[in-house]
Amino acid sequence: MFRAGGVNYALKGTTGVPGLARIDAIQATQGSGPPSNPLGRLTQETRLDIFAKVSACERTAMPAGCRQRLREDFRLSEPDLKQIEAEGTERFWPPLTAPLKSLDPLVEEGLKLCPR
Repeated sequence: MFRAGGVNYALKGTTGVPGLARIDAIQATQGSGPPSNPLGRLTQETRLDIFAKVSACERTAMPAGCRQRLREDFRLSEPDLKQIEAEGTERFWPPLTAPLKSLDPLVEEGLKLCPR
C-alpha cells in the first residue's frame, strides 16, 4: 500500500481492506502511441465514428449487411474498412477499453525498500 494526497491506496493483495482505496481510481491506461497505418484520406474523428459503427455491426443479426451499408455510406473498400478496424483495435478506440498500465515494476521497486 502507499499514501498519496491523504489517501491510502491498495496495490497488490490488499484489495477490499477497509480504509484502503482501490488503485484503479488513479491507475493510468496503457498508451497506444501513434497509429501504424491510418487511413489518411479520412479524419481521425471520421475513423473513430466508423470504428464504433463497425463494432456495433458485429452485434447485429446481419453483420455482413451492416458492414456493406457502412462501406457504401462512407465510400470505403473492404481493405479500407479493415484498415480502420486495425487502427481502432491498435489504439483501443471506443467501444474498446484501454488496458491499465502494469503496476508490477512499481511494486517490485517498493519491495526493495522494505526490510524483510
